[in-house]
Amino acid sequence: MKPTSCECFISQITSINVRLEIARAAKHKHPSDCHALVLEGKLVDEKVGEIKKGMYCFFPANVEHGPEELEAGTVLFLYANGPLQ
Repeated sequence: MKPTSCECFISQITSINVRLEIARAAKHKHPSDCHALVLEGKLVDEKVGEIKKGMYCFFPANVEHGPEELEAGTVLFLYANGPLQ
């Protein structure tokens, strides 16, 4: 997932707001635990199902997830206890 806007990178913690304009994200994993809160729009993860506005999802470090179908303009708040990539 390629962000179009990012905010604040502090030490070993990553916190970003990201507006996604892509329709699909391939299977992937992160080196850190990732917490996602949907602020606008929705995404559908093959394993988790539909994650809509106001919903939270946790993706453990090094666990593959996806593929994800994304509604254009979806805004996520992502928090990780380290780098996302």
